Amino acid sequence: ERLLSAGAHIDAKNRYGWTALGWAAANGHDPCLERLLSAGAHVHAKDSDGNTALHNAARWGKVPCLRVLHSHGARLDAKNNEGKTPLDYAIRRGKTEAAAVLRELMEQPQRAAEQRTSEQRAAEQRAAE
Repeated sequence: ERLLSAGAHIDAKNRYGWTALGWAAANGHDPCLERLLSAGAHVHAKDSDGNTALHNAARWGKVPCLRVLHSHGARLDAKNNEGKTPLDYAIRRGKTEAAAVLRELMEQPQRAAEQRTSEQRAAEQRAAE
């Protein structure tokens, strides 16, 4: 919160390409994810291995984070540099609940992108520019 109020770049990356969003997802900080996303963090940002925040949440079995990221339009089929999806990571790491949730989300007829507000879409567009 302090960094945001001090004007820190919301999508700043460390030397491995990790953003605050990626760290929050890997560590299960879903309220922090909500705050970062509402402040304009790019939900599709990738680290140097091509992993998104959704990959990180899946890898560590952070189910609430999976739901938050999905509700903000995270692509369930995003592939990293090895061609692995978040579901691949959940399965490989034995995160059965995360894998089940990802499968459930994939089966939903209405995509999260359709549910996003115009404000969220505008923030993502700005981040992509």
